[in-house]
Amino acid sequence: MKLICQKCREEIFADRNMVMLDNSLWKIVAHNAGISTSDGLCADCIELVMGRKIRTSDFLPSQISGVKTIPCNEAFLRYNRS
Repeated sequence: MKLICQKCREEIFADRNMVMLDNSLWKIVAHNAGISTSDGLCADCIELVMGRKIRTSDFLPSQISGVKTIPCNEAFLRYNRS
């Protein structure tokens, strides 16, 4: 199943343009984008809606013991910071 950005309609890839935001921030972003919190936005559209670049402090903290960063957030940093 493909995950499609509800704003630009591009496919969202976990190793490139997907991030998991802190829940409170995601609710604001989704509201401002006019979508449900169960829908998805690519990282570029999230930044467009927020009016700024995504910061590591925006990420949802990992709930897995011993895992510091959620894998898609780590991949986003590698892909977008290289």
